[in-house]
Amino acid sequence: MYRQKKYIAMVAATVASGVLWFRQYTYWVNTGYVEYNLSFSLANHFGLVLLVSFLCWLVLVCFGKGRQTISRGFGSVSLFLSAIVILELLVRWTGVVQNYGETRDGRYIPQYDDTPRSAYYTYGRNTGMTMESGDEFRFERTTNGIGLLFKSALHKPVGFKRVIVLGDSFTAGDGAHKDSTWVSFMQRKLMLANERYALLEVLNAGVQGSDPIYQHKLLVDKLLVYEPDLVILAINNTDIGEIGSRGGFGRFVSDTLCIPRSGPWWEPVYASSHITRLVLRVIFGINYSLMTKDGFERNQERSGRQLQKVVEAYETLAKKNDFQLLVCFIPLRSDLKVGSFHSLFGLEERMSVCNQVDVECLNLFPSYLEEGISTQNLDKYYWPLDGHHKAEGYRVLGEAVAKQIVEKEVLFPS
Repeated sequence: MYRQKKYIAMVAATVASGVLWFRQYTYWVNTGYVEYNLSFSLANHFGLVLLVSFLCWLVLVCFGKGRQTISRGFGSVSLFLSAIVILELLVRWTGVVQNYGETRDGRYIPQYDDTPRSAYYTYGRNTGMTMESGDEFRFERTTNGIGLLFKSALHKPVGFKRVIVLGDSFTAGDGAHKDSTWVSFMQRKLMLANERYALLEVLNAGVQGSDPIYQHKLLVDKLLVYEPDLVILAINNTDIGEIGSRGGFGRFVSDTLCIPRSGPWWEPVYASSHITRLVLRVIFGINYSLMTKDGFERNQERSGRQLQKVVEAYETLAKKNDFQLLVCFIPLRSDLKVGSFHSLFGLEERMSVCNQVDVECLNLFPSYLEEGISTQNLDKYYWPLDGHHKAEGYRVLGEAVAKQIVEKEVLFPS
């Protein structure tokens, strides 16, 4: 009777764990997004241990010869699977294969997500939000009626020049107070430059996780009504990867619907198991983008060519709507470590394309070096773990852009 109760309890626990694991996996498949935090993904592992153990026990009961054989076989399988779980814990503890989302706030963010979504990549409308990264920083923001971070009347005041700044989390000011974004520093520097910039309004349309293609859609449908005199497009090396994983303008299947590019079918396994990530990296050379080195480089090159089309689309829009366009290439912490835009393939080519279509381009890397930023003092300008700029880093960026705007007479051509 005791043995029967033990087997029944084991079967019940196994079925429950299996259902839990399968439900989480199908949730990933159906929604394309799930926060694989430490506790839940470990629950998945323990569930799989019980599930596989039960299946092995069932095979041994059906085909094994003798109670001793069954006991030894089941014990060996359980010991092996338990070792796998312990190894998983050790790999997680080292953090050697964590992705950016897990380093930032303990959740895995899918590299590919083909879930149908709104074509407008914004925050929630008229709401409060938090920009935070683990124990490093936490800053509160509020959004406007179109899900962006600026507060401004729709109609431009008489005599004012209006600037719209497009970009991702670095433009939104992730890692700093709302008054310490590079856009804020740029505006203050410009207004102190001379009296011509006194009547200047700057709208920060940066959105965490966005890219130049989402921003183009936002500009066309939501921001042109603000009548900008200048549009600044901020680009960094993460934009290349995001264009590669999401696709180009073809991601928009209608005026309001977007379906990004799908990724490999095994990404849920990669997300849940750090052992799997380690094996894929060491044996197969799969990096954080779920590609081999050669595949990654080809993808980056394709993304660079796509970026050329994006810049041309912005310039066409600028001519049609009579505003100036300025494209800024922003160095990240990882760039400063190696002394170049190491991930932004084809930077010189992209900048030459800007010149060919009569678009002003700013390479801000020299400005960072002139400021004295180096590998020895990066922590003064960037958050060590998160990688976003601190307020001091945003000051350098914003003032460098302001200086170039004045010198190149972008807003007030002579």
